[in-house]
Amino acid sequence: TELHGTNHRVRCMSCNQTWDRNRHQRFVTAMNLWWLKEHDARNDDKNLIVPEWNLMKGSEDSTAKIKTGGTESQHLRADGDAELGQGLDYSRIKVPKCRDCGGIVKPDVVFFGDSVPRERVITASKAVDNADLVIAAGTSISVLSAHRLILQANKNGIPIVVINKGPTRAERENIPLLKVEAEVGETLGKLADDLKL
Repeated sequence: TELHGTNHRVRCMSCNQTWDRNRHQRFVTAMNLWWLKEHDARNDDKNLIVPEWNLMKGSEDSTAKIKTGGTESQHLRADGDAELGQGLDYSRIKVPKCRDCGGIVKPDVVFFGDSVPRERVITASKAVDNADLVIAAGTSISVLSAHRLILQANKNGIPIVVINKGPTRAERENIPLLKVEAEVGETLGKLADDLKL
C-alpha cells in the first residue's frame, strides 16, 4: 500500500480522477514549450532539454539532475518537487486543469499537513494484519500514519524491514527490524529482478 501516495500519478483535487504523471507532464510541456524555448540558452528545438518528473530513477541520492534555461543541473527530489533555478520568470507558466472537471491537479501524494485518505489507512491496516512481513520503503516513519502501522506489525509479531536512507523513528524507538540503508527505487528494482517479478 502506498500510504502517502505516489508520484507516478496525478489526482484532481475536485473529482479525484487520477492518471499517469508522465502523461500529465507531457501536457505541461506542450502548454509551456514557448517558456522552455525562451529559457533555453541554445534556443534549439532539436536539443531542447525538457524536464521530466521521473528522472530520479537510478539516482544515488533520490534526486535527479535536470537542465533548464541553460542553467547548471538542478535537483528533482523524491517528493517530486524541484528547484529549477533563480532569476527565471515562472509567473507565465500555464498549468493544465483536470480533463474531466477543470479542477486543480496535483501529484497523488499526501503533502505535509494533508491527511491520508481514510480508506487507504483502513486498507493498509488490514494489509498489516494479514502480512507475513512488512516492508516500509522510503520513509523515515516519522509521521503517525506510518508509525502506527509499524507499531501494529511489531505488536502482532510480524517481521519488519525498512528500506530508507537515513535514520527512522522505528530505529530511534528500538523497534526490532532489519534496516536496509539504500536507495529505495534501485533496491526494490533489484529485489523484483531477483524474484523475477
